[in-house]
Amino acid sequence: MKTIATVIIIFSLFLIFLVSCGKNKKGVEETTRPEEKGAELTTKEEVVEGESVSESETGYNVEDIGTIERFTPEIFVQVTILYKKESSKWIKESGLLPADEQNRYIERANRLFFSQFGITEQDYLEYSQNNVDELNRFLEEYPELLSQLKGY
Repeated sequence: MKTIATVIIIFSLFLIFLVSCGKNKKGVEETTRPEEKGAELTTKEEVVEGESVSESETGYNVEDIGTIERFTPEIFVQVTILYKKESSKWIKESGLLPADEQNRYIERANRLFFSQFGITEQDYLEYSQNNVDELNRFLEEYPELLSQLKGY
């Protein structure tokens, strides 16, 4: 079970690095949502297609988590479940954009996702890297959360 949790965490980190690859070049315009050309992607509602993440789908939503003052394994897993769900949406949405805009769209959605919690992607990554054992113990105690992590 410990190896499965470690693999899940490593996979999540890989997904984050994959999403954040290809940094914006200076002077390049920010990308908007594919279905709303000309509209700026600025609010958390826009990041998640005009709606809050449904609690019935994940068991968690952004409002329940709120601003993160300090990570705990539970909060980290909640954010990870939401992140995996939302990042799969961004990847689908970005597929509707021209190739040169896809990375910028995903990067912007990624930044806005983490900013909803008052953190950066770096904060999220550092917590996972520095607390692997604690996260593994938590996931062993709550295997249903591990199932949710595998579900996306």
